[in-house]
Amino acid sequence: MHHWFHFFNHFRRLQWKLTLSYTFITLLALLFVEGGLGISTFATANANAPQSLAYLLAQKGRTLGSSFETLDQHQLTQSLTDLQPTSHNMPISYEGYVLAVNAQAQIVASVGAQKPDSLEAILPSATQQKLRSLLAGRVIPSGEVDPAGEHTYILAAIQSDAGQPVKGALLIDARHIQLPVSFLFDRFPLVVYAVLISFIFLLFATGVIGTVFGFFTARGFVRRFKRLFVAVDKWSQGDFSVFVQDVSGDELGQLARQLNLMAGQLQNLLQARQEIAMLEERNRLARDLHDSVKQQVFAISMQVSTARALLPHSSKSAEQHLDEAETLVRQAQQELSTLIRELRPVALEEKGLPRALQDLASAWSSQNGIGVEVTVEGRQVIPQPLEEAYFRITQEALSNIARHSQASLVQIRLLCEEQIELFICDNGRGFDLTSHHGRGVGLLSMQERMHSLGGEIVIESAIGKGTSIHIQNQPIKDTIHVYGK
Repeated sequence: MHHWFHFFNHFRRLQWKLTLSYTFITLLALLFVEGGLGISTFATANANAPQSLAYLLAQKGRTLGSSFETLDQHQLTQSLTDLQPTSHNMPISYEGYVLAVNAQAQIVASVGAQKPDSLEAILPSATQQKLRSLLAGRVIPSGEVDPAGEHTYILAAIQSDAGQPVKGALLIDARHIQLPVSFLFDRFPLVVYAVLISFIFLLFATGVIGTVFGFFTARGFVRRFKRLFVAVDKWSQGDFSVFVQDVSGDELGQLARQLNLMAGQLQNLLQARQEIAMLEERNRLARDLHDSVKQQVFAISMQVSTARALLPHSSKSAEQHLDEAETLVRQAQQELSTLIRELRPVALEEKGLPRALQDLASAWSSQNGIGVEVTVEGRQVIPQPLEEAYFRITQEALSNIARHSQASLVQIRLLCEEQIELFICDNGRGFDLTSHHGRGVGLLSMQERMHSLGGEIVIESAIGKGTSIHIQNQPIKDTIHVYGK
């Protein structure tokens, strides 16, 4: 069962779909052509029905040529019944009658109508002239067809062979000459057989031609689609240096060129966003240095200046100011150490993300006097780009909590399973996500960092209800594929 499923699964591919469609269209087109040829053949045969009737009349004239003078009227009438449309052997349908005329232009037998008294009463003058020429032995086409209005007059000489004396003539006055429907039904088995043989031949021929043509045509399309797929796959991994190689002028080639243009624009956009992110990081560091270290250095300078001024008068007071300056120096060292860790998270390289988060939380808690609970679940190995992203986001979140939340407790939960998830919650005052402050640079930086890795970040907060941040990436096997590990 599995082998059959695998076999039929091939036909779901684009190449085989196109191949089978070519084969089906080719077969359908040829069947329409065959049907059209059949209809055209029947229409042609129907249009030539008067000539066919003239041929049959000429054959009957040659048959009667050797015995015409010995046959009586009854025998002639019986012989002419074969030319009646009601005869089983008559393949042509018409309305009219058949006459037999002797060499003196006298009617000697008739079928299909009451015997007329004379030819002059029923024949146009032109037809009478042709009949006299025929009886006189002058050469006219065998089975002469003479259309006259609704009537068609067909003449044939009664003679045993060409060059022999003309013993009389046969004449048909016919209307509505055509091939009867019964003619088709009588030959239906033969027609079906011919159509079946033709269908089998066409099926084989179109199957081979359509399959070969469709296979090679579809293979070209599939190759072009594969090149497009490879380029799009690279783009999904963040590599926009790959372009689709397709110089054709059709719609697929135009699509490839539009996608190449889009890839180039995305590459420029990503470069611009990286530059903006670097600039924002520099601005943040400058702001942090301004708000913390610079102010502390200024305070140290004031304490040292005051101590210098008090030293000649009160060494004890000067010593107090020097102690304050020493405290400020230690605080400045701590601030600088924090900034240095943000620039280069050495803890990740040495300990991994779970231990680095615990150490970060412990140091941050002691610096800011806010309790932190860290929980780690699972033992899934985390790719390096995710480790750095999660660590940076945690730093940013803790920094925001320290500055704005007025929280007393922070909970950090790291879930290391097929999906790496990080939860950061505080019991602070919260904020309005729709306000301008709710769309700050720090939060946008978190979102952009996760989106660049194919993950997502959900921030929930309300005034007076604290803030929670939920970060998750795509399944770990897909993340490893993205980073080529």
